[in-house]
Amino acid sequence: MPPQKRHYSTVTIGKKLSSLLTVPLVNDIKSMDKLTTQELDGLVIQEHSDVCDNDLGHLIPTIFESFNATQLIPPANQLLVPLSKIKYRDKRINELFCDNLEEDLVPLWDAKAEKWNCKLPEANNSDSHTISGRNSKDGQRKTVLGSDWEKENKETPEELFSAFFNVLTVALAREARLSAMRPSGNRVWNGDHSTKPIKGANVLRKPDMIMVEDPANAGWAHIKVIAELTASGFRLSGRLAKTLDTKAYLILRHQPWRRFALMLSICNNCRELRVHTYDRSGSTISLHFHIESQKDLFLRVFSAIMFGKDECIGFDPTMIIRELKIPPPPSHRSRIPMRLRSRKKRVRSPTPESPQSSSCGFDSEDDSETLNNDDVHCSPHPLLSSLSSLSSLSSLSSEEARPDVRTAPAQLPTKDPLPQVATAGTTPALLAETCDPPSQESLGNIHVNNNKYHILKVIFSSVGLIGRGTVCYRARRVSDGQEFVIKDHWVLGDVNDADVLNEIAMMDAMEGIPGVPKLEEYCKVVLPSGEVDNTRRYRYSQSASSKGTWRTHVRLVMKPRARRLQEFRTRKEFVRAMRDILTIQKKAVQDRGVLHRDCSLYNAMIEDKEDGSSNGMLIDWEFAVRILSGDHYQLGGTGTVPFMSRSILGQLAVWDKYSRNSRYSKAASDSQAMSFGSVKQDFTDDIESLFYVFMWICIMFSGPLGTEREVKLEEDWLPYEWSRVSLRLCQRAKNMYFLDIGDSLKQFDPYFTPLLPLARDWTNLLRYNFPLTTADGKILEHKPVTFDDAIELLEKHLALLPDDELSPERLFRKNATDKIIQDVADRAAIIENMSDSGAAISFCKAQKKRGLNDAWTIEPTPVPAKRSRKQTLAGSCMGLVKLLVPEPDRYWTEPMVRSTVLLIGNRTEPDFFPSLPEWGPNTPITPPSTKGIAASNSSSESRAPSSRRSMQSLRTFSTPPQQARSLQTK
Repeated sequence: MPPQKRHYSTVTIGKKLSSLLTVPLVNDIKSMDKLTTQELDGLVIQEHSDVCDNDLGHLIPTIFESFNATQLIPPANQLLVPLSKIKYRDKRINELFCDNLEEDLVPLWDAKAEKWNCKLPEANNSDSHTISGRNSKDGQRKTVLGSDWEKENKETPEELFSAFFNVLTVALAREARLSAMRPSGNRVWNGDHSTKPIKGANVLRKPDMIMVEDPANAGWAHIKVIAELTASGFRLSGRLAKTLDTKAYLILRHQPWRRFALMLSICNNCRELRVHTYDRSGSTISLHFHIESQKDLFLRVFSAIMFGKDECIGFDPTMIIRELKIPPPPSHRSRIPMRLRSRKKRVRSPTPESPQSSSCGFDSEDDSETLNNDDVHCSPHPLLSSLSSLSSLSSLSSEEARPDVRTAPAQLPTKDPLPQVATAGTTPALLAETCDPPSQESLGNIHVNNNKYHILKVIFSSVGLIGRGTVCYRARRVSDGQEFVIKDHWVLGDVNDADVLNEIAMMDAMEGIPGVPKLEEYCKVVLPSGEVDNTRRYRYSQSASSKGTWRTHVRLVMKPRARRLQEFRTRKEFVRAMRDILTIQKKAVQDRGVLHRDCSLYNAMIEDKEDGSSNGMLIDWEFAVRILSGDHYQLGGTGTVPFMSRSILGQLAVWDKYSRNSRYSKAASDSQAMSFGSVKQDFTDDIESLFYVFMWICIMFSGPLGTEREVKLEEDWLPYEWSRVSLRLCQRAKNMYFLDIGDSLKQFDPYFTPLLPLARDWTNLLRYNFPLTTADGKILEHKPVTFDDAIELLEKHLALLPDDELSPERLFRKNATDKIIQDVADRAAIIENMSDSGAAISFCKAQKKRGLNDAWTIEPTPVPAKRSRKQTLAGSCMGLVKLLVPEPDRYWTEPMVRSTVLLIGNRTEPDFFPSLPEWGPNTPITPPSTKGIAASNSSSESRAPSSRRSMQSLRTFSTPPQQARSLQTK
């Protein structure tokens, strides 16, 4: 019997896209193609007609199981459509329908020519292997069918197929019962992005055709199906397959709640259709269907895509969530939220040039699909939105920087002129929900067992292709209104495997330890068909290369809800949370005999208590294990690459060397993935991982509330060196840091300068946690760290941090108030030196008094009493009278005011006017002074010519008779 074939799998040792925080660094086309090929190595199952027992194969009946309207699909020769709906027509179609009007119904299938009555691209033999969207050697863009086609036709193949799919949908929708099954959302095909990339991701790709609800809003979070065209045949190693891999990754990254991403490939002279599904275990490719010779099978597939339920195209039937932008993962480059920037930083700095090569050493791609480094978005924090009015205070000079919460001094004076909203380390009422939007609007619904929950926020989502696909939601239970965190993920294992529920068992073992989530309920997600949602159901067979890669859909409901570690409010809260997490790990190891094994930036949290205090929290116990005597465990909980300990990296790097000579093949085969046995791991690795989390936050963030730092990572930056694709280089970089700190700590953001002593002492404590050996393997020094030493160190530096550090919201208020007071004081000092204008001094002193009386308050602003329409109109009339006639109270009567009102077009009741002195024979008449007349004349002349006549008439009409005659005489 020949020996069984073996192949190297990067996913087996945890080196996958979801574990690499450097995915934004390897965003050129070739690098992404290589990473997706490695991730899908041996995990793509392609169906063949000789092994399938029906015309549709296994995949299509499975994913379209809920579409039970096959009998409603009319045959191709019965499809009718208004002639006006056929947008593109060739010579054959024009001759066929030359006698028809545009509103006439015409057949969509030409039985004589055995072709669709829509213009479709035809291949040119000389250029039949050109790929859509590619550039030729002379720099001219070629279509899927070559440059000759482009010269003879104004329409691109993407436009033709988009129009064909849309008109085919119209024809099928004429069947009333089939149209009634159409989902609520619209489904339209669009080919506009075949020449321009879709924005919203670091990897800019140009899908040939996309199916969306609104073509004007076509982002990665809105795409439902992607179709790619090519004139050549389909190959797993071809360009079309590689671009489908990356685009599927982008869809699952922006829509992580999907069960799978549905893609279409139209190959071989653009006539053979294949359906591709990408899930958390790999990819499956259906049989191919010729759109003309197998038109009825093609219609069955197309009808299920266009008229089937959302679950037919990959969405979860047990939850509904509206399209929204998920929170971005920690990236290598981000910007400070606009409301946190100082005025001096308002001018945008030059954008760094796109890297010519990736961090992993791949060659750059001269494709038109390039990276836009500016395509990074960071939304302002809800707190800053609520305080936006403070940023527009008129007392802040435009030449001076605005108060910046990131540049706070290490210690502020204890005297605080502000109202006591909250003390240091507590949660102010204004920010009881630090990371949550002020609106409690539901984003959708999700079901766990028999309970329904309203989704309030997407807290976290993974960024990988193969793996757990974890998404965490903050949700409210409908039955009682309580809020929970729901973890939705795909656990490695078959439906009945015991390891699928390992996290539930570990959380039960950790019950009662503060800082560990409490499990409320859990479930394996069950589909409407009654089956448990498992990736194995989409594969018609199990090959050796895909063995052990199936995943089961599991949901956990937990309490309490928390915020991410990087969303601390003060430096002291940050260090206190780190100490609490160490304490949790200590109790788990010593009291319960459990090892966490996956301490990373994603799993460290801060819990807010009801009394206003907070404590650290450690989540994600999926890879936790019972401690064994030899400390050897199966692979799976090695953690995220940047936070792996040196010991773990060293063990994995030994196996990673096989990747140098490996040739990756995505097709499932009889080659089995290498078994790497076990890995030696203990609690010292978890302590070291927490240190890397601390360093990552101090370098990659610039302040509290998760404010990311604007920095371009290059070589010698620690996060860059610790995130390389090569595990050996990652280990070497961490060893070099501990042997020689050098200037590495200068990479700390200025906000974290007070924590530099802690970083140095923690580095010294961990220096020999990994044994220092000679070239022949002899151990020179090895001092494993203990929980007591690490906790004592954090306690020591925690006591040195000030207690009076203000939280960001109070610091912003204090700085703004101090700025106002200082401005007023500066003005008062200038006024004291002025002696030539007493009025000016009096005015400014009064302004100073008002400025000093100003104070910040949390009381609601008093609303002035609302004036009636009569009062408002009366005030306006008297203002006009005072403007036109001097001393109006001596000469004006009620009828005169009424006349004025009528003249300017207002109708009122006569009893609403304020009482005025009656004018009569005994009323003293004082002719107006020359100054008054001049003022009136200048006021009239300054108005527009169109209103000059009416103003003069108003003055003459509304002036007392004697005074009017005097004015006319003069």
